[in-house]
Amino acid sequence: MRNFIAPTLIALLFSGCASIMDGSTHTVAISSSPSEAKLEIRDTAGMNVHSGLTPASVSLQKGAGYFKKREYVVEISKPGYQKQIINLTASPSGWYIAGNLLIGGLIGWLVVDPVTGAMWTLKPDNISASMQATTVSANELKLNVALLNDLTPQQRTGLVSVN
Repeated sequence: MRNFIAPTLIALLFSGCASIMDGSTHTVAISSSPSEAKLEIRDTAGMNVHSGLTPASVSLQKGAGYFKKREYVVEISKPGYQKQIINLTASPSGWYIAGNLLIGGLIGWLVVDPVTGAMWTLKPDNISASMQATTVSANELKLNVALLNDLTPQQRTGLVSVN
């Protein structure tokens, strides 16, 4: 019986409820319409933490240090569509608040969960960006016509043949 009680007590004393139930990362599902849009995720310090295409499922760190949350800016873009910017915000996890009150105790509340970052949860869980096509008004369109003979040799090197 001693071989069971001692390890159980040690595990309870040195664990946090949110660390056990949620972990230190949060997975966010990101999709867009149309799909295959460019996806960039940066933390609030401006560090790029993920680059790719939609749809994607991204695992993000929730903590940035002892009692410090980590938040993110998600940017979804595709040529011909308006860019979408979504903020991922962190708030205290229900497992951190209620779980440690009922099970984890002070060590989970003051040490384990704050150190691991498990005390935080990121919202929203799922991002679904409905991207609007950009439109160009007739006033924005400009056409310049020039004769080939009027161009300098330097300007001619930048020409592209259109078939």
